Amino acid sequence: MKSQKSKKPQFAKRKRAFDDVLEAYRSAKDANGGIGAMVIGAGGKGTMNPVRPTLTDMRCDVDKVINRCCSNKIARLRFRLAYINYDSPDPIEMGRYADKIIGEGKNNLEQGMGALFISKGIFPLYGKNGYFHTIRQPRGSV
Repeated sequence: MKSQKSKKPQFAKRKRAFDDVLEAYRSAKDANGGIGAMVIGAGGKGTMNPVRPTLTDMRCDVDKVINRCCSNKIARLRFRLAYINYDSPDPIEMGRYADKIIGEGKNNLEQGMGALFISKGIFPLYGKNGYFHTIRQPRGSV
């Protein structure tokens, strides 16, 4: 019998996915989702790509992952206190605070959420196969 090689978990990639996605989530907190007003007589510009996800779409997808990993209200509240409301420029200080709030399951939570961000296609955010990358094709080509 051949021995099957199991894939080793990529801990660094999961942690980077967790950190990058939550950084974008925190920075998109005050975004209005592309809804705005314009003066009709002032002219206009070309339309944006309607297929490209907005920051609001990204926040909704991240909220789904948070709700899946933090099953009860108290766990969600602790997660929001540790990672979303407490915004420190120093990642070490942020990790210490999250360790106090969440406790010993902090690393498991970060790794699990990072794995879900990768599997759902939320990470990477930018780049060739990123979340916000879409290919605009002419009508009728699909």
